Amino acid sequence: ATWTMSLDLGGGMMPTAELEGLLSQMVQGSSQQIRQAEEALTAALGTPAFMLDLLTRLTSSPAGHVRQLSAVLLRRRIGGHWRKLGAGNTTRIKSALLHVLATEPDPPVVRSVAALAATVARHAMTKSGWPELLQFVLEGARSATASHRLVAMVLVASLLESDDVVQKLTPHYTLLRDLLSSALQDAESAAVARGALRALAAWAPSLAGAEEVALLRPLLPQVLVLGGHAVAEGHDETSALVCSLLDELLELDGAVPPAQIGPIAELSLSASASASLELESRASSLHLLSTLVCTRRKYMVKNKLLHWLMAALFEVCAAAPAAGEEEEEEGGGGGKCSRDGRPKDGGKGGADGEGEIEAGDMLRGRGRAEGREGARDR
Repeated sequence: ATWTMSLDLGGGMMPTAELEGLLSQMVQGSSQQIRQAEEALTAALGTPAFMLDLLTRLTSSPAGHVRQLSAVLLRRRIGGHWRKLGAGNTTRIKSALLHVLATEPDPPVVRSVAALAATVARHAMTKSGWPELLQFVLEGARSATASHRLVAMVLVASLLESDDVVQKLTPHYTLLRDLLSSALQDAESAAVARGALRALAAWAPSLAGAEEVALLRPLLPQVLVLGGHAVAEGHDETSALVCSLLDELLELDGAVPPAQIGPIAELSLSASASASLELESRASSLHLLSTLVCTRRKYMVKNKLLHWLMAALFEVCAAAPAAGEEEEEEGGGGGKCSRDGRPKDGGKGGADGEGEIEAGDMLRGRGRAEGREGARDR
């Protein structure tokens, strides 16, 4: 989509063609060209007007990698300039981001713009609010179009990664739970369900108190169904997401009722024994099983589940390795897991295109200083 706007702060610090070339050079250039582009952009990034230049590239560049890098740089720098932009420009920026989220065809760009929108929301919601954002999420999540529902889930996951935004969303927790419940059961798009899993994983650490934690209980059966389908179909990404989420929920007091302990154990064992899953995914399922035993030991002893569990684990360990597994293990090219059983890659990336362009050593270093938001760039 191509779309331009008229912004009252002017922008125009750098000619359009020059900025387009520098941003493209940051992604596709040689090491020397990247350093030259960094030097040319460093001073401009310290000015509010340049945020509008980047916004114009985000909304009108024909190159997806330029649009994505514009979103990345805006997210890293716009917080420091927000108050200087003025009410008129901040309103236009918010409208522009919603427009891009609704029309952007490239999934990696959508992911980066969603992260930018979450950063903007941190600042917008503390003052005048951003009711249009919540309306956008509601309409997208209830849309008949799968791509719109996926964008809504990507945006929700990004919003829930910000503690400041989560505080503003507290009155809407029940509505949020219901939206995620519908997404987890999306029969048309597995990507929407995975988006809901990511949103739940972002939300869970922010829940405090028995009442908030209990909101997640009705979603557990749906998560387990997704996990079962993923194991049966050999879908590593969904399986890893489910195991990681359940691992997180087991650490929350009251999130997992006793009735779900057996099904979680069965899912973990099924995944660990699956020859259709990669070694990293199977290791994640074993880590989940370890967390289950550590956090629910008394229940498992009382209900005599440990003997059954040990027998099942013995069968997993005694099973013949799948073709190629021994070679991968000996050659070091197979499952790259840390000593606690977690995949070294942290389970990030995947088929839904949520990866983000790196913007060079100098700019990445500045991004890390922004705290939690900077962690999304990797």
